[in-house]
Amino acid sequence: RPPAAAMSGPVWRVLGRDAEGATHAVDLAADGTETARHRPTDLAAFVRASAPDVRWVWSDAARWYPPLLARGVVVERCHDLRLCHTILRGSALVADRRALAGRWDAVSAPAASVRDDALFGLDDETDTLDGLDETLAELARQRAAVDGSADPGRLRLLLAAESAGALVAAELH
Repeated sequence: RPPAAAMSGPVWRVLGRDAEGATHAVDLAADGTETARHRPTDLAAFVRASAPDVRWVWSDAARWYPPLLARGVVVERCHDLRLCHTILRGSALVADRRALAGRWDAVSAPAASVRDDALFGLDDETDTLDGLDETLAELARQRAAVDGSADPGRLRLLLAAESAGALVAAELH
């Protein structure tokens, strides 16, 4: 496999929604530079047609991945912003954890844990964090936190492993 920098396509593909709920995708190069924007009408077909070594970035694998699995689409790599945020906020390796503070701190449980048949509905903070702009901003904060950390390589590996675990959990479910 060629190194990520040598890939002709995006290294990261960020998914988010607009105010009307339509899905959008933004392609990012290895350095975080935006290379393209998409508005797929069929997300499963869009993901299926993408390069297998793209790292999908989404607010929460428990929200985004199960509908893809239901359509027979398997993702090899992702970056689960909710899980990674929790790790970075608690990591002693991150120099300035305050830069990560904000609305993402309130999102600690996957949306799938909220029961649809509950007597009283619960506000689901992840709904507002699925926005494309918020997703891109959180990814930028996380990348800056890792890049400025005491051991970026170690943190990158941990975040990749945690996100891979989220994919496995959805596949096992």
